[in-house]
Amino acid sequence: MRTTLKDIARQAGVSTTLVSYIINDRPVSIPEETRARVLKAIETLEYVPSAAAQGLRNQKSRMIAQLFLHYEPETTLSEPCTAGKTPALVDSLALKGYFHLNYPVPEGEKARHDLVNFLRSHRVDGVVIENTYDEDPYIDLVADTHVPFVVYNQADCGHPGSAVVNMDDAGGMRLTVEHLIRKGHTKIGHLQGNLRTYCDAMRRKAYEEVLREHGLAVREDWIRGDGSCTVEDGFRSTGELLDLDDRPTAIAATSDLLAMGALRQIQSRGLRVPEDVALIGFDDIQAASFLSPPLSTVALSYRRIGELAGEQILKLIEEPSLRFDPITVPVRLIERASTAKDFR
Repeated sequence: MRTTLKDIARQAGVSTTLVSYIINDRPVSIPEETRARVLKAIETLEYVPSAAAQGLRNQKSRMIAQLFLHYEPETTLSEPCTAGKTPALVDSLALKGYFHLNYPVPEGEKARHDLVNFLRSHRVDGVVIENTYDEDPYIDLVADTHVPFVVYNQADCGHPGSAVVNMDDAGGMRLTVEHLIRKGHTKIGHLQGNLRTYCDAMRRKAYEEVLREHGLAVREDWIRGDGSCTVEDGFRSTGELLDLDDRPTAIAATSDLLAMGALRQIQSRGLRVPEDVALIGFDDIQAASFLSPPLSTVALSYRRIGELAGEQILKLIEEPSLRFDPITVPVRLIERASTAKDFR
């Protein structure tokens, strides 16, 4: 059975009120001999404070919910970005005695209604919002509940009690396209992601900007992708590119999964990477360096992104009126064999 304050009081020969004062470190005068006796009773009886009771006293649940918006059971939790950020978030919260809760939010009015009720129930002290669309209406919905929150991948949400943590999506895509141009490519295709998301939209925008800056054509027929960012999409979309009479000599993919599908399609046609078609991805997932040839890509510190989200939400819980400027985590280009040869 759980040890109670009454048990400790009985063991130490004091009142339950005094035991409570000592456990909660209240600023009251207590003789050292009495304090030592109570602490000894706590140790002997192996007393563990009730988290629920502490939450009622402190008006805190010590729980942080990670909202997975637009939830799709087959893909959302297995995406490389989610799998990379979430463990770091969990670890950073645990260091400060906070617990992490996954909260999937599928499409539909019922899910929206349930989310609002959940946030207004005070069962969590804050939320981290994952898988948002650009200018996602869910952000305003969460803000209206006055629960502190951190959101990934937004320009800026503009709400008190909020913070934004981004990766340098535009800078990363700029690195990839400029890398291909330095290799001598002037016909560069793009496998795009879901343009409703801030990160994929920024990558598409940067792809076009770099081409124009170098006087190269932005051709819609060289831009493919159904928005799913899957290996299957990469395979199919690259097939569409290779079927063109005037096809790209290089492909910049917005994710490594798309690039993996592209590689399989290129090789299935007896073409070589990078001699016939150069290929570069984005994310630097673990499999990228084990492909044949190994995949050039943009490396992201997903762990740092998750850590920053944890740090920011804990600051907001302590001071809900704060609003931080967006944080952007830098990226770096990793050149491997899939783009190693010059195309001259």
